[in-house]
Amino acid sequence: MLATGYGPEFPYLLDGGALHAADLPPHRGGIATSAPGLGFMGIEFQRRLSSKTLRGVGRDADFVLRRVRR
Repeated sequence: MLATGYGPEFPYLLDGGALHAADLPPHRGGIATSAPGLGFMGIEFQRRLSSKTLRGVGRDADFVLRRVRR
């Protein structure tokens, strides 16, 4: 688990192939599409309108954790 603060900052993922550019990571519902076993939380509209807020992050966390564990 890694917390990056209040704004999305992912440049450190460029070397590992998890990003195509220094932008938001490619994902489906918070599951990285270019790096197996990597999940993201708090991305705007990740799964629903509330994904970026504390109100929605719990439901998204459950979803992401279940998929990353596979």
